[in-house]
Amino acid sequence: MKNERAERDRRPLTVMMVSYASALGGAERSLLTLATHLGVRGVNPILVCPDGPLADRALGLGLTVARSPLSAPRRVSRRRSTGKNYSPTAMAARGRNSLKDSRLLRRVAVEHGADLLHSNSLPGHLPTALAGRLARAPVVWHLREIVEPGPGREVLSLMGRLTEGMVAISDAVAASVRHPRVWTVYNPVSEPPAVVARPTWSLPKPLVGYLGRIDPSKGIEHLIVAAGLFSAEVAIVGDLDAAQPDYVASLRALAGRHAPEHVHFMGAVEEPWGALAEFDVLVVPSLAEPFGRVAAEGQRAGVVVVAAGAGGLPEIVTDGEDGLIYQPGDRVALAKSVESVLAAPALAERLRSAGKVSSERFDPSQHADAMAAIFNECVGPDSRPAPRGGR
Repeated sequence: MKNERAERDRRPLTVMMVSYASALGGAERSLLTLATHLGVRGVNPILVCPDGPLADRALGLGLTVARSPLSAPRRVSRRRSTGKNYSPTAMAARGRNSLKDSRLLRRVAVEHGADLLHSNSLPGHLPTALAGRLARAPVVWHLREIVEPGPGREVLSLMGRLTEGMVAISDAVAASVRHPRVWTVYNPVSEPPAVVARPTWSLPKPLVGYLGRIDPSKGIEHLIVAAGLFSAEVAIVGDLDAAQPDYVASLRALAGRHAPEHVHFMGAVEEPWGALAEFDVLVVPSLAEPFGRVAAEGQRAGVVVVAAGAGGLPEIVTDGEDGLIYQPGDRVALAKSVESVLAAPALAERLRSAGKVSSERFDPSQHADAMAAIFNECVGPDSRPAPRGGR
């Protein structure tokens, strides 16, 4: 037994990282950043995901990828004015797919000799937990969503008993689940490259920008209405083609009413750094935000960040120190925060400098150190020590 343990301690720890997403969103970029930093820390990552841009990018980075036909995630709830309405039929279908996928994941885990299974997003949590039981390997969930009260949270907390622990990307996320072992580890955010490719578009200064997904939860309409209350151009940077057409049309109509000719819809960018380099102020007006990656990217890029106090955003931005925080949905407060930065160059410079310093805590090396320590702890001989936090 001692010889087996010593042999395992000498070889790299093999972690099977499960992603149900095939595209490259924020969660997937964080996963890739983590995976590329684990090798020098004695962890061998194996990425399991569907065919698509995520798999292609991972292979390009030299990672081992097992392309797997995982079930397409199905929505199990619909938002209503009184809360979420859960569909028993959809939940039953999700359960059947989870059982099917768990057997597939178990085969991949055994084939690659996985010491631990890591689930990167909500659709993969249940099948990964079941696969871990089948493969007799510990499981760690990476929590990237604030789970609202209701049946979904109850099921998640119940099935979480099958895991060794959960990693939350913010304290706001950690507070939405029940488990005796939850670590808060903020997402990794790299520094901008030495040479930043500027976007093809050019807008007058000063320029206030939004960068991210075009979605109602992001509160973009509040920035557009506020644009009529301060003196600056506004750039909305995001994939308009991937958004709901009716929502995009409503944003354009709002711009026409509140800030005609001052709000510009610029479309998507592959990397954030060029757009951020154009902004004098980055606004993150989200109504719900588990972490707020773009706020951290803005700080790393040296842009003043004005953010709504929603979810994990106040954990990134400390009001008056390294950015400004306003009450979510308060358009007047948003406009006043932006105007205060534009009108006071000394304040803007202080917030920019402080933001760059505070954003160093998101360095990918620190993130990988924390995650490697968690992985090793969960497969160690004493696999259930007292809960602790780590950033």
